[in-house]
Amino acid sequence: MIINYMRLKPNKRILFCCVITLFSNVLYASDVERNSDFSALPLFRHEGIKFEGAFRLPLTESGDSRIAYSEGTFTLTDDAKSFFVVGHAHHQAIAEMSVPKIIKSKNLDKLKMAKILQPYKAHLKRLKNKQKIKLDKITGLEYVDGQLWVNAVEKYDANANEKLTSFIIRDAKNLEKTKLSGLYSLKGSAHAAGWVSPVPEPWRARWQSDYLTGYASNVSINSRLSIGPTAFLFYPFTALTGDVNKGFLPTTPLLDFSLKHPLHPDRYNDSGENDLWTEVSEGIYGFIIPRSNSYFVLGNSGGHKGGIGYKAKQDNGNVCGGPCSKKAKDNYNYFWSWKVNELNKTKEDGMAPYAHRPYEYGYFDKSSKHWKIIGADFHSKTNRLFVLYAHRDYKQSKYENAPLMLVYKLDQL
Repeated sequence: MIINYMRLKPNKRILFCCVITLFSNVLYASDVERNSDFSALPLFRHEGIKFEGAFRLPLTESGDSRIAYSEGTFTLTDDAKSFFVVGHAHHQAIAEMSVPKIIKSKNLDKLKMAKILQPYKAHLKRLKNKQKIKLDKITGLEYVDGQLWVNAVEKYDANANEKLTSFIIRDAKNLEKTKLSGLYSLKGSAHAAGWVSPVPEPWRARWQSDYLTGYASNVSINSRLSIGPTAFLFYPFTALTGDVNKGFLPTTPLLDFSLKHPLHPDRYNDSGENDLWTEVSEGIYGFIIPRSNSYFVLGNSGGHKGGIGYKAKQDNGNVCGGPCSKKAKDNYNYFWSWKVNELNKTKEDGMAPYAHRPYEYGYFDKSSKHWKIIGADFHSKTNRLFVLYAHRDYKQSKYENAPLMLVYKLDQL
């Protein structure tokens, strides 16, 4: 039977297009499933990440906050001409800033300054005024169809019973007056409620999932956290389209750990042989690298050379308030890479999510290895990885340092 599209009424045209699109997606997914050898996709190697440039962020107080002492969570817009970033840790307010011209230098005097496009707005404070929640740390942001998906946790959840972790900023271009939706509960709770990143093809077709979310042991109370980076598939569009204003959203674990099953059992590195993951390691951002078989996580680690102490006195005389490296300089930016087809075995073959080990890990940027990573986002259209480092811009004020944004190109893509 041949259907004359132009003779259909407008509402039937829309229905016809939806049916054809759905049918095409099903055929494509089936074709990918049958014909693709996922293990044949190339593994991305760390040496393929090349420094491309940097830019500065203004310390200016605007609205509810400023960028000083930011914990670094941010997300790029689709065209990467601006980004939304969380300001001072005490305020947890979000602002929009421009992405200026990227200069290939780390010399502050040569770098361009971002501009504040929308002042900081403390949305967590708005939620607290309406609901009895204790969320006080934004851990993940993702710009989706003009909205912001937000993950957050309680920094010190002593009872380890936190469930509500997520909400939506409905109009990202109107931070001051936008409506909020939520709260939502992600299956996995604090194990899942951190960074958010898109799932690229062909994994998207195979898994029928557009995004993954993950986190690690970046805050207090290990019993509620993954002792290693995680990856959970989830589908946020039922919430983003307004079909579900609040409630429970399911996830599917690919990678997940616990106190019983940590990424490495010697968390304090008493053996001196743990170069993988310690008590002070943090996963900041994870994403599947397009056209590859690699799930890449970057963050921070420490204690691999001198071990970890609890409230220890470091070799520089500093006394720590909790776990820390015994050697003050034994801390560095770090990365971990997993094979995605191996993670897929958890979804499709029942392999334990804690059974996976990275095929590559180590210093992320050796030329800046002691700089602390506090945020990151990947822009797939340009193959650029934006990484925010803490306290690197010391020229704007003698009292406070601003973070510095470095940009890298993934050359192997």
